[in-house]
This record gives sequence, C-alpha cells and structure tokens, in this order.
Amino acid sequence: MPVLALAEFLGLESSENDGHEHARIIVAEDRGVAVGLFVNEVLGIYEVAAGDLSAPMDAIEPTAMSLIEAEFDHAGRVFCA
Repeated sequence: MPVLALAEFLGLESSENDGHEHARIIVAEDRGVAVGLFVNEVLGIYEVAAGDLSAPMDAIEPTAMSLIEAEFDHAGRVFCA
C-alpha cells in the first residue's frame, strides 16, 4: 500500500518524523483503493453526521482545497474532511 507524507504533500512545514513517538499511519479507502497517510500525531477521532458537514472555507490553500470535501465544527474548532 502506498503511504503519503501528508504534511509534505500539502506543502506544510514538517518536523523530523523519524522516531516521533506519536506518528501514525491512517489508512483511507475509497472505491476499493487504499492509501496510508503518514501524520505526526492523531489528536482525536470523531464520528460526524452528514448533516453536520458544510462546504469548506475559501481561505484554504488551493493545493489542499482539492483534497477537502467539507468541514465541520466540534467544540468550537473547525475541522476539514
């Protein structure tokens, strides 16, 4: 399975990942195609109802915008999906 370093792919500043104790690989699958997403840390996992999703903000970096389908609010913080 291919693994994508998400921060590098999005052009975000990334810290050294080797040996990072909180680093994880998130496996995402769509239409039978799976990919691993390397992240520095997982802060939480949320179950979100479809009705709680809204269109993403226009202020998001254009490269990232093509990967984001929606956003949602959880405890006053906005997350992208």
